[in-house]
Amino acid sequence: MEKKETKHQMIRQLRKDEKIPYDLLLLADETREVIDKYIFGSDIFVLEQESKTIAAYVLKLTDKNMVEIKNMAVAAECQGQGMGKLLLRDAVCRAKGKGVKTIIIGQGMLQLNNCICIRKKDLRCLILRKAFSLIIIQSPFMKTEYN
Repeated sequence: MEKKETKHQMIRQLRKDEKIPYDLLLLADETREVIDKYIFGSDIFVLEQESKTIAAYVLKLTDKNMVEIKNMAVAAECQGQGMGKLLLRDAVCRAKGKGVKTIIIGQGMLQLNNCICIRKKDLRCLILRKAFSLIIIQSPFMKTEYN
């Protein structure tokens, strides 16, 4: 039987003394200036594989019951391998750990094709920001809208 090697992966919070992974975050946002508008005061999490940062997401607490995923990006060579879904699950777990009941996700992140993994009974709703309007989705019966 052929033995498969597994790559060691870990998601962790970026330390304050580490550089912001702009190269990854710029995959999901247009400019560094746009990122700088929300990055300070947010928590940055990175996915490392074999000691290399291959993905990141930014979580911003908007109030004690609500958190927004401001950015989520996976290195081009790692896309299509479930990394986005892994990041989203991690974000949901961390939000739940803070007692958050609502998660806001920008519509651009719908391309991750993984909103189904948000079906958690403890989350009151997921709000998808679509341009300037909001779509409110009550769980556990999730409505996913793709345009």
